[in-house]
Amino acid sequence: MTENTDYVKVTENYLQFKNARLLKDFVSRYTPGGESFEFEFLEPVKAGGNEVYIPAGALVNPGRLEHLDQYDGNNEYYRIKNSENTLVFYVRHLRKQFARLLKQRENDFLMTLFEGISGNSIGGIITHALYDKRRLNSSSLTLWLLRIFEQDQELFEYLALTGLYALGTAYAIHRRHSYLYRDSFQMGLVVDMNARQEKLLNESLFNRSPDFQRQFTEQAADAGQRLGLTREAVQAIRSHLNENEIYTDETPATSNLSLFDEPEPVSENKAAEEESALLERDLLATMRVARYFVESEKSSKDLAQRFQSIVGGLAYLSEKKLLPTAIAKPILRRCHKYKSLIIKMTRIAQLEEACLVGDSTSAWAYPKPDATQVLCLNHHTECANFLSGRPIFVVGLSEANLQRFARPGEYNKCKLAEKLPR
Repeated sequence: MTENTDYVKVTENYLQFKNARLLKDFVSRYTPGGESFEFEFLEPVKAGGNEVYIPAGALVNPGRLEHLDQYDGNNEYYRIKNSENTLVFYVRHLRKQFARLLKQRENDFLMTLFEGISGNSIGGIITHALYDKRRLNSSSLTLWLLRIFEQDQELFEYLALTGLYALGTAYAIHRRHSYLYRDSFQMGLVVDMNARQEKLLNESLFNRSPDFQRQFTEQAADAGQRLGLTREAVQAIRSHLNENEIYTDETPATSNLSLFDEPEPVSENKAAEEESALLERDLLATMRVARYFVESEKSSKDLAQRFQSIVGGLAYLSEKKLLPTAIAKPILRRCHKYKSLIIKMTRIAQLEEACLVGDSTSAWAYPKPDATQVLCLNHHTECANFLSGRPIFVVGLSEANLQRFARPGEYNKCKLAEKLPR
């Protein structure tokens, strides 16, 4: 099978094009308004024999490329050197793609997260997240994302949507960290980088085994570290599917206990460590909620049905303490249209928690949101709420976006169904 090279090859040092047509098309797409875009060729463009059409290192503008096609036979490829000047254009172009996605989603749940936030504010965070020349490896994230954009549009839109969900979720956090928004967006871009390879663009990650989920997030965390993400963002990627990492909205009244009758001095290092710990905690919470949103996106192609599923599930999961209420409540308050659904799903969660076994995983109202039965997922036939009689047969995976779900099989009924909200 012949390798397809009819796309831009992206490395950390240069962009490679196999012919002049691809190069000119690329430059045209990245300068739609005729902006002044100057770049350098990494190697000289040969004109034949010992003659050079364009020397390596010479500044080139788009006009110089007009007759480049006639030199294809003398050049195996053309390589543009990556520089601060070219990175500015790449970031500008990618930012437009995020703006386009937001425009396409203007009636979707995603825009609920950005309610009251200006487009300029969102664009500024995206620009800062993609390239900051003061930070080591900052260009790596931009170039990696550029490669995805040029070679796999579907994957790019999936990763971009995940990044936007993470950024939008971060806006619901009441604390303000210096880089919370930037780190959240970067974290969202990277967390599912293997989605194409693992066939997860349309299938929920919650359907995969815990061991698979662990390896999947470990790979993303390692890649995020190489792409220059902060330690806190990398750790949040690594831990966000780990149920042993408990999120709490509470913080100690004081973080610096006084041993004597005078205030204890707080060192700069101690203050920085505390800020880092808070940032990591908030990034972890952000990624957990964003993960729920992304997996819920896969539940239905119908806009209204998907919106309802996301809102109802968020109310349910936050009441079950599976998602942080500090983030969920501000978001749910914006969903005025779904007030009755939010109340119903909250009551369903409370009813499930009334399970006599007390393991939080047995009682399962089914099917949500208009549940008519409560099933016992763990088959506790000795329970006082056990209902004898014909069990319910669940045909397919039910409500997978809720993280804990009923797999296909037979389940006995529970007396708690008598208290289901109508």
